[in-house]
Amino acid sequence: MTRITDLSLLAGWLPVVSTVLGAVGAAWLLIAHTRRYVTTIMPIMVLTAAVLIMALYLFVEEVWRPFSDPIAVSVYVLIGIAVAAVLLVVPRILVRRTVGAGLVTVLAAIVVLVAVGVRINRAAADTGGWTQFRAEGVWVGEQLPSPVVRHAPTP
Repeated sequence: MTRITDLSLLAGWLPVVSTVLGAVGAAWLLIAHTRRYVTTIMPIMVLTAAVLIMALYLFVEEVWRPFSDPIAVSVYVLIGIAVAAVLLVVPRILVRRTVGAGLVTVLAAIVVLVAVGVRINRAAADTGGWTQFRAEGVWVGEQLPSPVVRHAPTP
């Protein structure tokens, strides 16, 4: 039996399962039996998420620039999916006014958020985004090497 700390978020069965469950959760949030939800409410929420993410992209990449390299556009798309999932929770609960459907809707949004987090983690690992942390030993718990003191050559 493996401990939960031994599970990998980058390889193995966990990323696959979280992605599949995230897709099922997203389908639950997007599909409803009312025409008004599908034709009006859901597109408004998705477009609102897209506008928010475009504003975030412009702010982070053009104004703030917290990193030396730009963040991959795929990461912004994944963040947009997460924002859309959060924005769709309340309208989806109002469409189905039962407690069970409300709980499933909240669970679906949580599953989408987890799946997006795993995909962002994988995207960062694939592009080398976490290499600086690995090199410094921050994430893997390694001892940091002692600093090397270099002396100036004597004349």
